Amino acid sequence: AQSWRSRTNPTPEQPNPPTMANSEEEEVAEAEVAEEEKEMAKEAEAKEAAEVEEAVEEGAAEEEEEPAPKKVKKQEPKAKAKAKAAEEEEESDEEPMRVGTLQAPLVVTGARERKKTETYVVEVLEKAEFVVLKGKGKALGKLANVSAMLDSKTGSDDVMQHLYHACFSRKGQKLKVKAALREFSGFPFDASTRDAELAKRTVAIGKRSMDELKQMLKVCCQVSGGSKDELVARLLEFLGKPSDSGISAKVDSAVKRKRATTPKKGSAKKPTKAKPVAKKSEASGKAKKDSAVGIKKPPSALELYLKERLPALKLKNDEVSEADLEKHLKDKWKTLAADKKSKFDDEHKVLLKKYDEAVAKAKAAAANATIVDEEEDGDEDEGDDE
Repeated sequence: AQSWRSRTNPTPEQPNPPTMANSEEEEVAEAEVAEEEKEMAKEAEAKEAAEVEEAVEEGAAEEEEEPAPKKVKKQEPKAKAKAKAAEEEEESDEEPMRVGTLQAPLVVTGARERKKTETYVVEVLEKAEFVVLKGKGKALGKLANVSAMLDSKTGSDDVMQHLYHACFSRKGQKLKVKAALREFSGFPFDASTRDAELAKRTVAIGKRSMDELKQMLKVCCQVSGGSKDELVARLLEFLGKPSDSGISAKVDSAVKRKRATTPKKGSAKKPTKAKPVAKKSEASGKAKKDSAVGIKKPPSALELYLKERLPALKLKNDEVSEADLEKHLKDKWKTLAADKKSKFDDEHKVLLKKYDEAVAKAKAAAANATIVDEEEDGDEDEGDDE
């Protein structure tokens, strides 16, 4: 059994143990190496010491031959020098310390010291003057009908302000609106910006009401009928290239009458002769009395229309006068459809029929009335007394 184990698991070979002779040799070799290193270190130190002595001797010889160099002050930069100079000046300009009020003398001599006041100056930027650019059409002032309409208006009128904004896309001054509109000859758009600018003007003009658009078209002597889109397109077409439309200017009668009655400066009023008053004949006076018979005539269809629509229109337009509202409704009545007018026409006919019947009855009553004499009344009174 032992022989089989020895065959299968042989024992590993172990190194031979060190002997005494080998260890002594190694110690001797190490001692020799240490001695050699010490000798080399001593030689290196000796060399360094010799080099240092030579360098010291050479330096001493050079100092004996050449004089010592002068110390040069470093130049300060210019910025620092200027700053120092400014500080020195400020220190010199500083006022001496004032004496307190208790230590100051009672009598003050010399001129009074006045302090300088710094005024604040506001920079005013000058606005460039507005220049009317030349368009492709005729100037509005050269069109006779449009020029007459512009003359009948003032720069503060709403229609003139609206027209100025439509032409120049800016708010105008009251005193310069009419002059600028007279020089306007069309939109000065380039081919590249024409479509975009026209789209902006279309939106701006489209915000106006129907009445404002019609008033602007009347000033331009254009047809003022149609839908809102048609009015905007017609106005833009005219302002793009103004030309004579052939429509005569329709100036309000109130403006004409005002201009005729206002005398010029320096001209004296001429005395006016009194017009002879025609005597009314008795027949005409009788006819008038007979036709009236104390009964008021019924309102017309237009008056009935105004009576119905005016109160509601007043509520929505507080700032507009009643005369302007009536004028607006009268203009609307002219273009009102026949089926809408029929309502007021029928009402007027009914009232007119009642009026005729009342007048006939009044006339019949007046014709059948009996006249009682005063004498007969007196005789009856005497009989009663008896």
